[in-house]
Amino acid sequence: MLFRSVQGRSSDRLVFVHRLGADAAELQRRAGQIALGRPHGALIGPMTLRLGLIGRGHWGRNIERTLRSFDDVAVIPIGRNEQRPSSLDGVLIATPSDTHAELALPYIADGIPTFIEKPMATSVLDAERIREIALRSGALVTVGHIHLHNPAFRALLATLPSIGPVQSLDFETMNFLPRTDGSILWDWLPHHLSEIGRAH
Repeated sequence: MLFRSVQGRSSDRLVFVHRLGADAAELQRRAGQIALGRPHGALIGPMTLRLGLIGRGHWGRNIERTLRSFDDVAVIPIGRNEQRPSSLDGVLIATPSDTHAELALPYIADGIPTFIEKPMATSVLDAERIREIALRSGALVTVGHIHLHNPAFRALLATLPSIGPVQSLDFETMNFLPRTDGSILWDWLPHHLSEIGRAH
């Protein structure tokens, strides 16, 4: 599932969040809103969530297929050079890696919740710009570090306290559909760095 619901106490507004990665209390503190999308597609409230999708490659089509499985989510495909539709509740960026920051920044600057497929950016400068503008606008920004939600990884995190300090790490991965817009480092290293960051 790409989204989950979080029941709020004081508001019925909706915000876009990625999978199971965000804590409800933290979302409410940072965004002042309530999270979206129940696992089986029913939203909190009668409204339809309008999500823009930029990118129709392998991952873009996968994201679109997942979003369309929710009854109350409307997917609005957006071409890279098209004008932004009005009244979006969130946007998902699934384009070649070196375009992520340039496409995401206008939405983030306008406070629109934004999902960016990994890597978030391909330069430190762009990553810092995303961070600074998100802090300024209050937009919720999340990156597609899907391995953080893998049940095996979550079980490992729960086991770590009984194992003791980690001495070394070894990652082995494969991809039957390798990306053509960057090296294996841009394609896979973000997954492993996000796992190390969560486990540290």
